[in-house]
Amino acid sequence: MSEMVAFQETMVWVESRNTSEPRPTAIGLYDSKGREKGTFTLELREFSPAHVLVQISGNPKLEPLRNELEQRFGKPLRQLRDNARKLEKIAGITIIPRPNEEYAEWEVKATLGHTVFNNRYDLTEDTRRLIEACAGLPNPYFIFVRLAIAKAIADRLKALNRALAISRGHRDKLHVTSIGRREDFELGVKFPVMDGFHLIDAEDSPRLYGFPSPVSPMGLSSIAISEYQRFHYGFRRELFLLFAKKRELHLEDRNIESFAKRGPDVVLSVLNELGIVHTEHGYRFCKLPLSLLRAISRYTSLKHPEATLLDLRLVLREEFCVLVDPSDIEKIGSEFGVRPKRFLAESGHESFIRRLEYAGIIKIQPDGEAVLA
Repeated sequence: MSEMVAFQETMVWVESRNTSEPRPTAIGLYDSKGREKGTFTLELREFSPAHVLVQISGNPKLEPLRNELEQRFGKPLRQLRDNARKLEKIAGITIIPRPNEEYAEWEVKATLGHTVFNNRYDLTEDTRRLIEACAGLPNPYFIFVRLAIAKAIADRLKALNRALAISRGHRDKLHVTSIGRREDFELGVKFPVMDGFHLIDAEDSPRLYGFPSPVSPMGLSSIAISEYQRFHYGFRRELFLLFAKKRELHLEDRNIESFAKRGPDVVLSVLNELGIVHTEHGYRFCKLPLSLLRAISRYTSLKHPEATLLDLRLVLREEFCVLVDPSDIEKIGSEFGVRPKRFLAESGHESFIRRLEYAGIIKIQPDGEAVLA
C-alpha cells in the first residue's frame, strides 16, 4: 500500500490572541487510506518514566500492556504508584506529575504508539521481547519505559528517513498532505546530505581533542545530531509558515519558533534524559548507557539465539538507529564529505567492546569471537 507524508489538523488555544486556531499535528507517514503509520516527533512535554508508568497502571485501555508487565516482573504496577504517593506525603515532594488526565492519556499513546502498541492498543510483535529483556534487571519497570522510549525515538527517525526516501528526487521539495482536507503542501527544504538519520556512538571524551575533528567518531556524532536538528527544525518551520498562509492565520514570531523547535528539541531533550546524548565542552555526542546496553543485549539474545557482537551491532543499527561499527561510521562520514580515520573508528569500537566486556554484557571466546553473555 502506498505511503505519503502527511499530518492531521487540530484546534489549539492561543493565549496571546484569546482564540483557538488550527495547527498541524501528528506529522508523519500515512497509508493511502489516511491511516497513521508512524510520527516524526514524540509528543512529550517532559520526560518522566513515573508519568508513563502511572498512565499504564490506571488506564483501562492499557490493560493488555499492564497485565504483561505485571506477569513478567512479578510486582503489581499499582503498588509502585501507591508507594510513590506515600513518599510524596512523607517527604512533601512531588515525584509523579499530575497533568490533565485526558491530555496525559493522549500523550502516552502518542509516545508509545507504533512501538509498544497499535491504534487498538494491541501489543506489537516486539513488545513482549522488550518486556522479557527487562525481566530480572534492577527496577525493571523503569528500564522497560526507558528502553521503549529509546526504541520509539528510533522508530521516529526511521519514519523520517522513509519520508525522505519518498521525497528524494523532487529537487529538495517535500510533498506533505493534510489528511482531513486532502490538501497538498509543497515545502522547499534543504535535504540532509546523508541517506538517513542515525546516532553515532562515540566512546571517547571531547577532552581528548582540542576540537572534535570530523574525521573522528566524536566529531561525526556531533555533526549527525546537528544535521538532524537543522533539517527537522527547517521542515517544521516551512510547514507551519505555508500552513498559516493557506489558513490565513496571523502568526507571531514566537509561535513560529516554538512550533519549529518543538519537534527536534523534545527528541533531543528525551535522548539527553535517557543518557544517550551527552553534552561536554559544548559538543553533543551519543554514548549509550550500560543500563540500556544490557537490556538491548538481552533483547538481541531473544531475537537471535547464540547471539554474537555482530548481532548486537545489527540490532543497534536497524532497530535503535545507533551506529557502532567502524564500516558504518566510515560510510556516513563519506556522506558528509569527509574520510574518517579508520584507526579512530576502530579505537572507539575497541573501547565499546571493552566497556561491554567489563560490564559482563559480552564474553570473549578463546578464538576471539565476542558472544553475548
